[in-house]
Amino acid sequence: MNKRLIAGITLAAGIISTVGIGGYLRMPKNDINTGHADVFRTSTAMPIETTDPARYSALDTSNILSALSVGLYTTDSAGNAVPAMADGSPSVSKDGRDYTFKLQNDYRWNDGSPVTADDYVYAWQRAVDPRSHARYASRLDILDNAAAIRNGTMSPDKLAVSAPNATTLKFKLTAPEPYLKEYLAATIFQPVSRSFGERVGFDYGSSDRKVLSNGPFTIAQWSGPKDKHWELKRNPYYPHHASIGMRQIHFRVLTQAAALQRYRAHQLDTVLLTPNELPRFKGNRDLHSVRTESTAYLFFNSQSGPTANVHVRRAMATGFDKRLLTLSKLADGSEPLNGLIPSGLMRTTRGEDYRTATGNLMQYDTVYAAQQWALAQKALGHRKITLTLNIADNPVATTTATFMQSQLEHNLPGLTLRISKTSLQRRVQLEASGKYDVVFATWTPFGSDAAAYLKFSQSGNVQNVSGYSNPTFDHYYGEITTKYADQPAKRLPIIQRAERLIITKDVPIAPVMQSGLSYLVRPGIGALPVQPNGAINYSAIQP
Repeated sequence: MNKRLIAGITLAAGIISTVGIGGYLRMPKNDINTGHADVFRTSTAMPIETTDPARYSALDTSNILSALSVGLYTTDSAGNAVPAMADGSPSVSKDGRDYTFKLQNDYRWNDGSPVTADDYVYAWQRAVDPRSHARYASRLDILDNAAAIRNGTMSPDKLAVSAPNATTLKFKLTAPEPYLKEYLAATIFQPVSRSFGERVGFDYGSSDRKVLSNGPFTIAQWSGPKDKHWELKRNPYYPHHASIGMRQIHFRVLTQAAALQRYRAHQLDTVLLTPNELPRFKGNRDLHSVRTESTAYLFFNSQSGPTANVHVRRAMATGFDKRLLTLSKLADGSEPLNGLIPSGLMRTTRGEDYRTATGNLMQYDTVYAAQQWALAQKALGHRKITLTLNIADNPVATTTATFMQSQLEHNLPGLTLRISKTSLQRRVQLEASGKYDVVFATWTPFGSDAAAYLKFSQSGNVQNVSGYSNPTFDHYYGEITTKYADQPAKRLPIIQRAERLIITKDVPIAPVMQSGLSYLVRPGIGALPVQPNGAINYSAIQP
């Protein structure tokens, strides 16, 4: 699969992933749950694409997969990586590269067969196999030989992972990795039953009959990606099934208006609020709001068209008021983002929040934006420049794009900014062919490692939608991920230099905001277990 095609799919997996709202002004004061207490009913804006942990792309799908299976580690309701199948701490070589894990022997697939170390070997080899077209295969690059296998220069059986016996898993890293637990808690590191996977082949995960689960839930009533209703059912084979609060979770694909209507009719137990509707529910007892670590950016086509000019990119990055956008137009808990890496993600060696320590790198500045715009017009030989901003068809993207259009066209005279709402598939096609100017997209991290954000700009990386390439940045990235991977004090200043290069100088990406999330949930449940990345931990919902 084309690498930029994969990147487009990856970046489209954002925080605005479930329901929206209609035009109701208030909720009934006597809301009650008319279903069973241990059945949770929710909705989503789109169907799930697969239940294959190697081939998903969207956050909604990842949430489902996290409810179906667990790996060596999983994430708790606070988003921390905690042991799942790992039995105690691993043994580690002196150089920090060779790991040996013992597995708990009480985990079984939902057909009753045991989960073995060889199921991890099979799953990881399968994920890096180019034939799998795994969206997040680059995350396995922490394993020795993974990158070469992904690029087709080695066979999958050369991946540095082995299973000496059913409960022992060994693997070798390319370099010491301080965030290894978080990597291993990611969806793509989940095991897959070798015997079952080899039997169904590439149809694995295409329906509820072609997937096995070892986690809190199994999936039912799902015949494939076209289905608009499915169920999760508590898995009796899961060793901790007695602690799972919900017996069933029912999902429906609904329009925004239909979702709120069903919530009002006691047919749903939760609903996300859009920026336009949020003010109408201020003070409502069902309302909850959180700030997440999900982030939103503008991704520029750095290879062709007007946005190949750095002055165009700098002007657009500083030509709109992020504070006004987040506090007034969205007002959903979002905050301005003036760097690549958001607040709350990681701390420095002195214990200070990274964003606070590094400072604001790209703020709203009409004087600087005007100067850069004049340089762009001179370099391009045109006073009038027309650009298209591609966005998803959802309320947050629409509100944000409309606001940007107004501000940028006012602050950058001669600019015409057209907004194009396209399907995910169409946007990916445009990005893959290089036929786009600017994309507004969201990003949801899988851990607290800043290197995950820097991948956006690594030459040849599948997440590098902009097509950006700079040897200096690649050198920084190499030092961050290999040479100083296990030396936080030396790693930090290189991360900061790399971020400044991207955000203040070359600008293939412009930060927009750190996203918030507001939702209604029926009385009796309380706040949902929303993880820092905006994902809901379904196994932690209690009646």
